[in-house]
Amino acid sequence: MHRFKSNLTILLAACAGFGGLLACNLPAPATEVAPPPPTLAPEQSSAALDSFNNKWREVSLTAPDSPFSVTFTESELSAAINAAIDEAEASGLSPVPINSASVALRDGAIYIYAGAALGIVEANGVVVATPSIGANGMVDIALQSAEFGAVELDETLLTEIETSIEESINTPLTTSPFPITLTGITIDQGSLTIGGQAGQ
Repeated sequence: MHRFKSNLTILLAACAGFGGLLACNLPAPATEVAPPPPTLAPEQSSAALDSFNNKWREVSLTAPDSPFSVTFTESELSAAINAAIDEAEASGLSPVPINSASVALRDGAIYIYAGAALGIVEANGVVVATPSIGANGMVDIALQSAEFGAVELDETLLTEIETSIEESINTPLTTSPFPITLTGITIDQGSLTIGGQAGQ
């Protein structure tokens, strides 16, 4: 898996199950599969982003041989994703092909409502991802679906979305003075909780 380079600590966005180009249909306003978009305005909240970063900072200061648990809200994850998109564009790296992200956390999945644009074609839609802890003790993201109407996202673009999510979650762990291993990740209605253990 190619790693998307980003120095900002951020989280999530998704899509998988494709053979070549993935043609997607605009999602229905509200279905049993995808929850309705959160009422949170999609624009980035500086307070939510500060909260997201502060929580990871506290984890990095966890005492050796101590377990930890950190919970993120939909607004914090929305702010983190939008900050990552802004950082990618500002740094001149390959841009993440979504914008104005707003996160909903339901039924074990991350739903990201966003805009997408390829050239002159633009559409609103949703990407869906499920997180887990990999064998290396870090977060793995499995992309499940993407629906963006007339906008077609090929495998390369989808991989950029996937890797940017993983980088946003895993990169902050490298700032800890102690090795950190993640042991569990769960999604409740409206929140995502990550548990782990700080080593020596």
